[in-house]
Amino acid sequence: MPGTKKLRPYVVQSVLLALGCFLSSVMNDFAQSPITFLFMVALLCYWLYLCGNAVYQYRWRGMWVLLGAPFALAWPYQIVHHLVRCYHSFCID
Repeated sequence: MPGTKKLRPYVVQSVLLALGCFLSSVMNDFAQSPITFLFMVALLCYWLYLCGNAVYQYRWRGMWVLLGAPFALAWPYQIVHHLVRCYHSFCID
C-alpha cells in the first residue's frame, strides 16, 4: 500500500503522545501541581494537532493515528464526568 511508510511516524508519535498524556494525568493525581497539568494540556493539544494533520493529509488511512485516543482522552473524560456529577449534586468532595 503506497504511503504507509510515510504514515508510520504519525502513528508512533500519536501513541507515544497519548501515553504521555495518560501518564502525566496519573502523575497529576499524585503531584497536584499546575505544571504537570499544563504539561498534560500541552501534550493533548499537540496530539490533537497531530491527529488532525494526519487525517487531513492521509484521509481514511490517517485514522490509524487514533489508536492512542483512549489514552489521550482518558483525563478529559474524567474531568467532564466529575463536573457533570457535581452539577447534579452527586459530588462528595
